[in-house]
Amino acid sequence: MVNRSVSYAVGVSWGARLRAASLEDVRRYCEGDTALYPAMAVVAHGKPIQVGPEAIEQIQDTWRRAVASAGSIVVVGVRPHPPDKHIWGPLARAPGTLCFVGNRAVFVEWAAEYRQKGRCIELGERFEASVQAIAEAVTG
Repeated sequence: MVNRSVSYAVGVSWGARLRAASLEDVRRYCEGDTALYPAMAVVAHGKPIQVGPEAIEQIQDTWRRAVASAGSIVVVGVRPHPPDKHIWGPLARAPGTLCFVGNRAVFVEWAAEYRQKGRCIELGERFEASVQAIAEAVTG
C-alpha cells in the first residue's frame, strides 16, 4: 500500500516536464508512489493550473495561435462549454470557418451567443455520418 500525504493549497504550483501518456501509463502512474495527480486530470470550474503551469500555458498559446490562423476548424463530438475559455474563447474569435459535428442545438445556441466572426457550418450529429462532409469542408 502506498502512503500518500500531500496538501495542496491555492497559489501553490510546480513546474514539470509534461508528456502525452497512454491509458496504461496513467494507470501505472496513479497506482505508483506519487501523491501528484496528472497535469490535466482535475476538471473543476476556475481551477488554477498547479502542475506544470508553464507547459500548459504553452499548449494553450499554441492552440490560440493555431485556431487564429486556421482557414477551417473542425470540432467533433465536443459539447460547447463557455466556462472553458481557453478552448471556446479562441474558437469564438477565430476568423476561419468553424465546422461542427455533434449536438446541433447546443452548437447553434453557443454560436449565436459567442461566435464573433467567421462562418459556422453544422456538418452533422454523428462523426461516422459526417466524414465526407468533414473532408469537403477542409479541402474547400
